[in-house]
Amino acid sequence: MLEKIDGVWVYAILFVMFLYGPVLLMPVFALNDGTFATFPLKGFTLKNFSAMAANTSMILAFQNSLKIAIAVAVLSTVLAMPAALALTRFRLPGGGPIQSFMMLPLVIPSIVIAVALLVILLKILGIQLSLWTVAAGHVLICLPFCMSVLMSRLSG
Repeated sequence: MLEKIDGVWVYAILFVMFLYGPVLLMPVFALNDGTFATFPLKGFTLKNFSAMAANTSMILAFQNSLKIAIAVAVLSTVLAMPAALALTRFRLPGGGPIQSFMMLPLVIPSIVIAVALLVILLKILGIQLSLWTVAAGHVLICLPFCMSVLMSRLSG
């Protein structure tokens, strides 16, 4: 039996294609021998990847990103676990407002938090920017996500 095609589904499929189409085409154009991202493709090459592998600042940036990602994932989970346990297992006075306050970074745009942290760290506290401050900002953003996942798992 053929069902009627709903307009919302057509719109959703077109919307997803519009969002992810360029992302799916990036590897294709990265392997293209041409200078510009156009069809037809000029040929196959790996020169872009070899140039990236030879770029020491790119490798250093990747290593820093990997260090921060691992540290933030571990630290966010370690900090979120006792908070999630306390908020799900015990009836704390003021537990609702505490949970709301801890989930606040989920509803504030990340760019607002980033600019606010930048101003606080540089102007108010006088702390110079480093990988430690980047990691601290990422923990602030990741902590509510870890808490919500852990709380949903612990509650049911």
